[in-house]
Amino acid sequence: MPPPKQPFMGFGSTFNGGSKKPTLKPAEKLVYDVIKGKGDMGMWLADIKTETKIPQPIVTKAIKNLTQYNLIKDVVHVRLKGRKMYMASEFEPAAEVSGGAWYSDGALDSEFVETLMKTIFNYIGRSNYATVDMIKEYVKNTGIFKMDFTTKQIIDILYSMILEKQIEKSRSNGDVEFGSIQIGKECYRLLNKQETLVGNGFTSVPCGVCPSLKDCSPNGKISPATCVYFDKWLSF
Repeated sequence: MPPPKQPFMGFGSTFNGGSKKPTLKPAEKLVYDVIKGKGDMGMWLADIKTETKIPQPIVTKAIKNLTQYNLIKDVVHVRLKGRKMYMASEFEPAAEVSGGAWYSDGALDSEFVETLMKTIFNYIGRSNYATVDMIKEYVKNTGIFKMDFTTKQIIDILYSMILEKQIEKSRSNGDVEFGSIQIGKECYRLLNKQETLVGNGFTSVPCGVCPSLKDCSPNGKISPATCVYFDKWLSF
């Protein structure tokens, strides 16, 4: 009686204790190679058909098999959600494809972004001037967010805030208002602090009139992470 067939487990699978790579059919290998060649940018289904010059039914079957082998995966493009895109499984989508940290499954996480912008706005308003590193450290210490932001991600948010005319970029000249920021160091300030801080729900920062402001610190007993007034402000 012949031994039962072993199920196919994908590239690098183990069969009866031995390591063996599956043999792809010519069409499957060609499709896999062109998709893998695009790296973290992925490849549109229409482009796969064009580049391989393989009839559509064969391309469709090859993609189905490669997906089952866990060699490729379908991904959602942040700007073109209705078009089929594929990528080799070893890659993670580039920011141009996924939208970066601000997107979830191809959709902008607007609530997350708004909360981060409010937090940064509040900090810059209280600090007069703040560098990217200062902002990054403050955001981390608030305990509001469950992730550590990269410097680039903070810069991306600051750039958006500049476009929305909430803040502006500056450089320290060593005056008292710049605090300990070194001369020539790039930093940020509110575009119009006097008007903006008394504006709408987004900009009416409670810290300016808080009686406990002098006792407030990121890691203290009183902090933005535990402040009930700050929570109410964030909910506006």
